[in-house]
Amino acid sequence: LEEEGLSFGPVAASERLSGDLDLKGTVESYRGRFSLEGSAADWRRFNASSRVAGGSGELTFSDLAISWLGGRLSGTLQADWSGEPHLAAKLHGEGLDPAQWRKAWPGRLNFDLAASLSRRPAGALQASLEGRLLPSMLRGQPLSGGLKAVFADGDLLIDRLALTGPGLKISARGRLS
Repeated sequence: LEEEGLSFGPVAASERLSGDLDLKGTVESYRGRFSLEGSAADWRRFNASSRVAGGSGELTFSDLAISWLGGRLSGTLQADWSGEPHLAAKLHGEGLDPAQWRKAWPGRLNFDLAASLSRRPAGALQASLEGRLLPSMLRGQPLSGGLKAVFADGDLLIDRLALTGPGLKISARGRLS
């Protein structure tokens, strides 16, 4: 997979993942902590840690803390496969700098984000995403906005999409089939 100079091909030796996992309990009920570090020299560099708890049909990452793009992400991630499979995440981003990914886009992004992914009884996937930009800067300009959308039955339903800043006003609402 490539995107204008960005490759997700074979991992070079300098792009290592390392981490620790400490769990106690049984398959039916376990608790512990994990940490993971990506040591690439670019936007793929990160540090992550979390508490872990779960059982035979669920897994929760709480107190999730990720250092990435010069900023921090915190929140929770939950997975449940005891019935219909379901994933849910709540993240808070603070001080992420997109210039660490693309040099032309310096800034400090701050946001709250909630997302979920589930398989409906008929077998189709459904995803939802709701987020809002907290006071942020992009390319030296203030940026604000929000998004609320659902993907279901092959359609993207945008309830609200808004991005505003000096000389910028983007809004959208509707269905993309």
